[in-house]
Amino acid sequence: MIGSRGIESEFGTSAIATFQDLVAKVMAHQTTGLGQKGPVPNKPAAALHITNIVRGSFGFLLEEMHPQQPILESALKLAVDQATGLLDAFGEPDEEGFQAAIERIDDRILATAGAFFEHMNANGATIKVVSGGHEFSFGAEAIARAAERARVTSVDEGEDLILGRLSGVLPDAHQFEFVPADCRTAIRGKVDPSWPTEQLPDLNKQWVGVDAEAVTSVKRVIRNGDVVRESFTLRGLRRRDDQQNVVQVPLVPA
Repeated sequence: MIGSRGIESEFGTSAIATFQDLVAKVMAHQTTGLGQKGPVPNKPAAALHITNIVRGSFGFLLEEMHPQQPILESALKLAVDQATGLLDAFGEPDEEGFQAAIERIDDRILATAGAFFEHMNANGATIKVVSGGHEFSFGAEAIARAAERARVTSVDEGEDLILGRLSGVLPDAHQFEFVPADCRTAIRGKVDPSWPTEQLPDLNKQWVGVDAEAVTSVKRVIRNGDVVRESFTLRGLRRRDDQQNVVQVPLVPA
């Protein structure tokens, strides 16, 4: 940065490219799904364009070239809002808010957000991001905190098969509670959103209090090697009947 007159081209290019990559990954995560590696799906649809420079300090105005009508929010606008909100959570002092934000993303998005803040930190930059009427400012302390969080945090996703008993399901909230047989604390989480709401009351009628195996997707936020937060999504239930035949509700594909 040179006061309010300009910005070093290599720094600016790298910062914009990393932010664009973050938005593309967030958009893919929201829509088609983002794989653990490989090309980002439908990346051209997430393209932002530099349409102006912003005076005051020095910055860039990034816009969607073909926005939808104002009454609608495009997938790209939603992705930009979520990406800027995620960056804000990285820099905020509130650790609980940061962990909650990380719980909603995957390791690829985490790594890209970390690369953005590492770039800012290494170059001694401070930034302000304005998106959708919200303004987020990141001073030197916030950027250093965000870069450090990214370095020591990771997200692990997998499948857990848990023996125990279903306590119940809240159909309208799409939530469940399951008590593991190993006496762990009851597990609470979301029922997979692809499971129709009208089918969920049947789980309360047929599966509550029955010895069963819960098929869950689990996401763990890991900080300095320790699990600091985990969330479960119920994908299916199965048990054996009196003839030892496997009975299961349709499992949602992983």
